[in-house]
Amino acid sequence: MNCFNSEQFLKQAIQSVISQTFSCWEIIFWDNGSTDNCRNIVNDFKDERIKYFYNKVTVPLGEARNFALSKASGEYIAFLDCDDIWVDTKLEKQVQHFSRNFDIDFIYSNFYSLHGKVKKLAFPVKKNLPGGFIMGDLLVRYRINLQSVIFKKELLERLDEWFDTRLELCEEMELFLRMSKNAKFSYMNEPLVSYRIHSNQFTITKFDKFYEERGYIINKLCNKYSHIEDEFRDQIISYRATMAMDKSLDLMLRYKKKQAHKILNEFRFKKANAFVLWTLSYLPLSWYLKVNKAIGRSYIYERFEYLQKQEPASQ
Repeated sequence: MNCFNSEQFLKQAIQSVISQTFSCWEIIFWDNGSTDNCRNIVNDFKDERIKYFYNKVTVPLGEARNFALSKASGEYIAFLDCDDIWVDTKLEKQVQHFSRNFDIDFIYSNFYSLHGKVKKLAFPVKKNLPGGFIMGDLLVRYRINLQSVIFKKELLERLDEWFDTRLELCEEMELFLRMSKNAKFSYMNEPLVSYRIHSNQFTITKFDKFYEERGYIINKLCNKYSHIEDEFRDQIISYRATMAMDKSLDLMLRYKKKQAHKILNEFRFKKANAFVLWTLSYLPLSWYLKVNKAIGRSYIYERFEYLQKQEPASQ
């Protein structure tokens, strides 16, 4: 668990680990320079399995995650951010899955999104997500929720670096993409996590930075593994189309429709979602926001409201 001023939901997050039916776990709690009540909340649990570490200087999240990883002693690695919740049987079911499938290196699962009191399943129960060696699949559509992940610690030994310390928002995506090149993944369709959505999330406050970091990631992968540009040519085009959609979406919310159209023009016939977004971008902004909210993309409206508060002079 990595933490920075995350007291609001912290007690519930830690309790969801304490309540696990699989009891052989440890929490490496890395406090990244918090100034709120996080330390006291952690100490109140009085559980020897919780190892608390405090870093006086706040560092980028990728670097903080690496510090926490360096302290882990278990056979498997899992993650839980301080505003999310594990289902009581998460660890038990995933460890059992490893024991039945010796060739599996990495497991991820379905999850619930928790928005206030509204709880929704992320993926339909009847739909299985990709398993095996899935780098190409992840480039087309990345659907791994960090809180649902568990992997063999030995995977880290195969890598020349762990989390990229230059990344602030997409550090786990970059790491798992590199892992997917040589590690065998498995998907569990059962929801094992509740992932909380709230207005202070980076998805809302730093949405524009996701576009920048995704661009950095694909360039890094192509430079590191020169063959993937040929092996995954179509998947990389799809990846870049998704980047274009993110960038154009944020431009729309900033009342920059012409720039949004220009970015989408290149990709509108290369990915169905890009064509849909290109079409929607011609709607008045108020209609555009209503359509997205109606189809469950409420974070777009929240991003718009956030921009209104932060950049009123530019609107």
